[in-house]
Amino acid sequence: MIDDFYIGYEPRMPDGLSRMLRATAVSLAMLSLVTAGVLVWAQERSSPGTFHYGELRSFSGRIVEHPLPGLEVARESGQPVWHWLVGPGKHGAARLVAGLDGRHVRLSGTLVERGDDRMIEVVPDSITDVSAERTPGPPIENLGAAMFDGEIVDSKCYLGVMKPGQGPTHRDCAVRCLLGQVPAMLVVRESKGVKRIALIVSDGESFQRMLPALAGRPIRLYGTLMVRGEQSFLSLSPIDSRSPVR
Repeated sequence: MIDDFYIGYEPRMPDGLSRMLRATAVSLAMLSLVTAGVLVWAQERSSPGTFHYGELRSFSGRIVEHPLPGLEVARESGQPVWHWLVGPGKHGAARLVAGLDGRHVRLSGTLVERGDDRMIEVVPDSITDVSAERTPGPPIENLGAAMFDGEIVDSKCYLGVMKPGQGPTHRDCAVRCLLGQVPAMLVVRESKGVKRIALIVSDGESFQRMLPALAGRPIRLYGTLMVRGEQSFLSLSPIDSRSPVR
């Protein structure tokens, strides 16, 4: 038996070796396509959130400063639509709306939305009064003590600015957003879907400083559940936090 032997400078490769290399190349190409398809299929589906980047819009409504900055945008049906407010980049909007609680304003910003949740990235210095009157928002209702297992996320990225906006891969970004006072949310997975609860601080800034260290990890939180209109809040203090759940 004579083995095929090929030297690169020869004009033609032996038929047997050529067939083997051709079959190997085709097999590797098919394997690459199958592997890529399996990896894409195995990845977590992209979040349904949308950041309307570059689409600057004008919004009119009533500022709600507490417990977290928001804007109640009036609509023709009479039922206002709630929008969380944040600043550009990794910053909250508390300073932008300070002292404007209950005031009817017009502002410019970029819409972020996920499901029924909406948020506006406010353009600094774009907030102007349209009425000198102050209209108080709906009262906050205390629903009592509550306990939830979930994950702390920064609301801006979770609602659509970043994908994925949660989990270990997003933790570094979430830490920086929370340090910038972007409102924190607790994402709770339940049998009927995902429930989102905005976190507020019941003892000043001490717990707020703890949030970044807790972001992106499974955690169990105890606090007081409160609602204001369609929004839910979990009021926390340092003694309400527990070690991450396993």
